[in-house]
Amino acid sequence: MFNFGFYEWVVILVLIVIFVKPEDYPKLFRYIARFIKKCDTIFKSILNQIDIYD
Repeated sequence: MFNFGFYEWVVILVLIVIFVKPEDYPKLFRYIARFIKKCDTIFKSILNQIDIYD
C-alpha cells in the first residue's frame, strides 16, 4: 500500500528539517517512536488473534 523509496524518504526528511524547529526534534522523534510502537503492538495483537504469530 505505502511503498516509499529512497528519494521519497529524502524528501520527507528535508521537509522535516525545513519546517520543524531543531528544539522540537526530540518531541517529534518521541511521537514517531510511540506511534511505531503502538502500530507494532496492534499488529502483533491481530496476529495473535488469528494464531499466526507465536
